[in-house]
Amino acid sequence: MSVFKENLLDYMRDWAYYCLIVLRKILRYDMTQGCNQSNNENKNPKNNGKNVEQRAYHWADQIAEKVIREKGDKDTYTVASGITPSGVVHFGNFREVITVDLVARALMQRGKKVRFIYSWDDYDTFRKVPANMPKQEELKNYLFQPIVDVPDPFGEYASYAEHNEKVFEQDLPRVGITYVDFIYQNRKYRNGDYNDQIIHIMDNKDRIGEILQQFRTSELEEDWAPLLTYCSKCNRDRISITG
Repeated sequence: MSVFKENLLDYMRDWAYYCLIVLRKILRYDMTQGCNQSNNENKNPKNNGKNVEQRAYHWADQIAEKVIREKGDKDTYTVASGITPSGVVHFGNFREVITVDLVARALMQRGKKVRFIYSWDDYDTFRKVPANMPKQEELKNYLFQPIVDVPDPFGEYASYAEHNEKVFEQDLPRVGITYVDFIYQNRKYRNGDYNDQIIHIMDNKDRIGEILQQFRTSELEEDWAPLLTYCSKCNRDRISITG
């Protein structure tokens, strides 16, 4: 990557984080400051001359209170988000983190223990080569394979997926998000952690199809399956599941 491009990306990144810091101050969690009217405004004949505090709640506070109300008292409240690292994690993807972070902080402000899970769906299929990636022709050789098996075109990490993941993870502390529990789904699948669930899904394939069909405008394909898998020979998802 040229020096110009590196400087440009650094500038864009710094500007994005500056905007995020401002956003976090605007969307602060306790919005009592600035929301209370003056004493004269608060005085109303109906209130017998007493000051009435005007408190505004951020939506994250409302959600946190709803979670506590509906889920009851728990040792730990788990909140979760995640994306597929199919390309550079951009500003729009950050919404997946900041919205959950706001709710998590609102829960913690109420004295609750919170676990923030962020799922990297890096076992998803590499379906398209982003135009802003180097080594375009080389990357095309890995289309339809798991993203985690695609090499890093920058030569910095073990895979294309890890490159996109680590760059993002390293930047999060710059906006004060340091307590995220990252889960790498390729490890979960390859360790067999989901085997029982996969067997259950396949055993109930017809029932699942009937439920889905209730909400579709077209018929499911005859070879439809509730999951995708990769060929043991070519490592691509260009296969059909029968039986």
